[in-house]
Amino acid sequence: MRLRNKTALITGGGRGLGKAIALRFAEEGADIAICSRSLKELKEVAAEIEKLGRRVLLLKVDVSEERQVKKFIESAMKKFGQIDILINNAGKCSFVPVIEMSYDDWATIINTNLNSAFLFSKAVLPHMIKRRYGKIINISSIAGLKASALIAAYCASKAGLISLTQSLAAEVGSMGVYVNAVVPGSVETKMLEEVLSKGAVKMGMSDEEAFKNLLSNSTALRRLATALEVANAVLFLASEESSGITGETITVSAGQKFL
Repeated sequence: MRLRNKTALITGGGRGLGKAIALRFAEEGADIAICSRSLKELKEVAAEIEKLGRRVLLLKVDVSEERQVKKFIESAMKKFGQIDILINNAGKCSFVPVIEMSYDDWATIINTNLNSAFLFSKAVLPHMIKRRYGKIINISSIAGLKASALIAAYCASKAGLISLTQSLAAEVGSMGVYVNAVVPGSVETKMLEEVLSKGAVKMGMSDEEAFKNLLSNSTALRRLATALEVANAVLFLASEESSGITGETITVSAGQKFL
């Protein structure tokens, strides 16, 4: 098992990529701390983790609120005694032209996608630096590499996450902490379903399936990447197999081109 005796903390762990990563890590021997805004989803994931024989901590957390972030970190340290891996996965997207977007809508996405990664990294780093060991993996997006219309806040937040990854890696590498990013393309998750529903209308398409087909046909493999494929890339970066890699991004997109 590649993560035996390790503890991983995963934000947005109740569904989608966060769930896939949590279960994949548990299969590889890690104990898991997960948070999101939905206790129902967290409990369902926690039950699956426990069936795999791993310990789990779940907590409803607003990832943009520093006090709640610190409380979650403290709870994880109390239960497990260490945090070896941090996965900054929490994310939010909406299809709104900039001219129609309120500042509150903009701030919500930036806070959820980017500021949360800052808050969690800042709170976890003292524990990792003390042990001179840690892996931080930020889940960005292909939209952070090249922006698209109607999702400006999402693109900006995900691009910022890549820059945060590079800067933080340079700061803490000499202290034994690795920081990398995984850049998924369009992945079949509940979040994508929500984006397809809103995006199809905004892009003048007849239905969600037409939009999904457009995305699939924009990839070299003529299909969307899967959550498991993304989770496997994250697992690689979290394992000792990536011991020479920091400050980098790995794209998992089935060869997706930019629309």
